Amino acid sequence: MASICPPSSSFHPTFACIDVVLRRYSHVQALDHVIVQLKALLDVSKVLSVAEAARHQPPNSQSLQLLKHAAAREKKKVFYWSSELVRSYKQYQFETALNHAAARGFLAGVRWLRSSYYPKGQFHGAERAALYGGNLQMLQYLHDEFSNKMVDDAAVDSQDAVAHASANGRLDLVQWYCEMKGPYAFGWNVMDAAIAQNRMKVVLYLDSVLGNRCTRRGLEKAALYGHLEVIQWLNDSRYYEIRSFKSLENAIAGGHLHIVQYVMDNVVVAYTSWMQAALIAAVTYGQCHILQWLHDKVSAGSRVIFRFEIYTNQLYAVAKNGHFEVLQWLHANQYAVHCRRAHVVRGAATGGHKKIIDWMQETFPSLARQRHRIRVDGAASFGDLQLIQWLHHQRYRFTGRAMDDAAAGGHLAILCWLHRSIEHIHCTVAAMDQAAANGHLDSVEFLHKNRNEGCTTAAMDGAARNGHIDVVRFLYWNRSEFCTALAGESRSVSVLQFLKEHNRLRSRLPKTVEAATRGDLELLQWLYDHDRRHFGFEAIVDEAREHNHFHLLRWLETLPEAGRYL
Repeated sequence: MASICPPSSSFHPTFACIDVVLRRYSHVQALDHVIVQLKALLDVSKVLSVAEAARHQPPNSQSLQLLKHAAAREKKKVFYWSSELVRSYKQYQFETALNHAAARGFLAGVRWLRSSYYPKGQFHGAERAALYGGNLQMLQYLHDEFSNKMVDDAAVDSQDAVAHASANGRLDLVQWYCEMKGPYAFGWNVMDAAIAQNRMKVVLYLDSVLGNRCTRRGLEKAALYGHLEVIQWLNDSRYYEIRSFKSLENAIAGGHLHIVQYVMDNVVVAYTSWMQAALIAAVTYGQCHILQWLHDKVSAGSRVIFRFEIYTNQLYAVAKNGHFEVLQWLHANQYAVHCRRAHVVRGAATGGHKKIIDWMQETFPSLARQRHRIRVDGAASFGDLQLIQWLHHQRYRFTGRAMDDAAAGGHLAILCWLHRSIEHIHCTVAAMDQAAANGHLDSVEFLHKNRNEGCTTAAMDGAARNGHIDVVRFLYWNRSEFCTALAGESRSVSVLQFLKEHNRLRSRLPKTVEAATRGDLELLQWLYDHDRRHFGFEAIVDEAREHNHFHLLRWLETLPEAGRYL
């Protein structure tokens, strides 16, 4: 087995692209030192770890060059690290690289990692990675060559990976797993995944070796994705009958009329108890063809004119989501759209559907007499200035809520237009509070210069906690509300430093353990310099180790407290 190349100055990547380009420049091609510098410029292995090298291995390639080069660079990187940290780092790199190699079918990389890079490395998740990669040859190789180590790997739950193989119809992987682990190693989600994706070969195989090992989730997802074949098999064979409305609702949401027809024709409870809910679902999800079929079916079996009840909030949602055909159908079939026309217009404005508002005005002329009473503030959050101007021209009503929503969304053009064009409009302090929290400095500046409503401490608190340093500076220098202790929970070092310099930092600070979990070195360094007595060194070390943040561990080793905990 080839050994790791020594980290000497003579070791350089090939970079064939440079050699090809330099063929046209013979006067440069003769200068070896220039070629070395060009290749060094393109060499990213200084920041490329062994794990990253395995992850970026080209498909179907068994070359070890990138892995060896990353390993050679790594020796320089860890030269000054403690022996314990080096062992932890190499174990993490080995484990992660091995999983990447297993997932990509990189057999040569697996052999090299095991024999040359870190022979003492522990397996953790290699089987799961190979299952996700769909590589049966790799699975067999791992179990043949490292059977004793794969026993340790059994502690890793591979159920999600087997379910992934099942959903993709990989019967060979499912059979292999069953032969290796036994039929009772399968969880319920494996058969559910096959059912959801209509993988009948896998479903029938699992049925033969497991029996009844599925739940309603598989059936419900199959209905959502439109897989009638597997639904018929489950229901007709009494393997798993349709017993909940969720399956029918999912079929309606997905627009699968053939499944709705099957359920209504073959499931007794569906026709007798679910019809009203099914019609409402068809309206809500905008499935006009399903709505028509359901309505025709129930009307044909009714002795009187059939009507179903639709609520105001549902009509609002239909208009907001732009289900124009459903609204037309409801009106054509004499459902009371006209009684709730204000809610329909309000929903259409919020969703930015001018076409629906036009149709409402043409269909219901009486709407003209009440436009001045219909509030369409939700249109401001949609962000379409032309729609806002058109609604105003049509004499619809805007209130201060529109300005609040425009400011919160950072729609400065709408905010300016509402301020200049709508007489006696008043916003609230929520306008500047929300604009500041969302980092919309231009909106904050406009409100400060042109409005008198002002803001609360929530403005600076929100801007600080979300890391908007430019907004924090503006509010501090131009407003008098300032902030509360909540501002100190910011994750931004620049915000924290600004608050500290101006004596606005109180008792509340970001939690050091959470920063360690995220691997936020800059924030941890600032918190340590600010108050090392409450730093919580031991807990931070534990979090850094658990999440493999070696850049944190390397920094922690340099601190005076390291002697007690590392």
